[in-house]
Amino acid sequence: MKLADLFSGYADIRITGNSETEVSGIAVDSRKTQKGDLFVALAGRKTDGKLYAQDAIGRGAAAVAFEMDERIEGVPTVFCPQARGRLGTISSKVYGEPSHKMRVVGITGTNGKTTTAHIVEAIVKEAGRNPGYVGTTGYRWNRATRDAFHTTPEAPELQFMLRKMADDGVTDVTMECSSHGLELGRLVGIAFDVGVFMNLTQDHLDFHSTWDGYRAAKWKLFSELLVQSPKGARWAVFNIDDSTGRDWAKKTALPVLTFSVHASKEASVCPVERILGANGIDAKILVRGKE
Repeated sequence: MKLADLFSGYADIRITGNSETEVSGIAVDSRKTQKGDLFVALAGRKTDGKLYAQDAIGRGAAAVAFEMDERIEGVPTVFCPQARGRLGTISSKVYGEPSHKMRVVGITGTNGKTTTAHIVEAIVKEAGRNPGYVGTTGYRWNRATRDAFHTTPEAPELQFMLRKMADDGVTDVTMECSSHGLELGRLVGIAFDVGVFMNLTQDHLDFHSTWDGYRAAKWKLFSELLVQSPKGARWAVFNIDDSTGRDWAKKTALPVLTFSVHASKEASVCPVERILGANGIDAKILVRGKE
């Protein structure tokens, strides 16, 4: 994709040098830069990506994007304010918007994300479809698992992985959406079909500083990503045994399904009977009043 096409529609972005330069990938870590990549020099908490621009060029970067108005010899440069917030959308464009070609379920909350993601993955497989999984226990599709360094990878890595999944015939992706990933914009650019909220307890306050900040990060899945998804019938699913889940089920304008682990007239989905054993769970489930 040409630089000019990649950044079309952004009035505040300026390209210096050959805007017809072809970009085949995107990187934020100079050590992972491949030939033809756009290297995006993000300002991090500990260091500044612009210090590694020359290293990225040495590894084959075709262009470099800066958050400040910078110049560098040898390649085109892009002045891209708020680059981190735009990184997901730009990465999606580079890799052909792969999430548009699959059904994507995002699961957030403090506890239960991994278990729920595995159950959804199993249901998809049992239905005769081809699942992919992105989360704490790895990145998995077509019976192969890659190690997970982050529950939610950086946007370029995530979009590249989704591109591989789409090319390999994956039909449905189940994704754990961490508060870090949501707050840092790593999931921007993903066309979600379903968002699931599990629960909220105090966690990651070293990163978010406050309970309200942590809660707000989780809400982004529903208030921003699902709302902005170009897909039609999007669903928000909430655990109403949790006070935050109850609040958000009433707050969102999206179509809502609610669930409870107790028999409840308020929940769209709840168990009538359940037996937990070594071989699994036997249960009768009430779904919108039907057993």
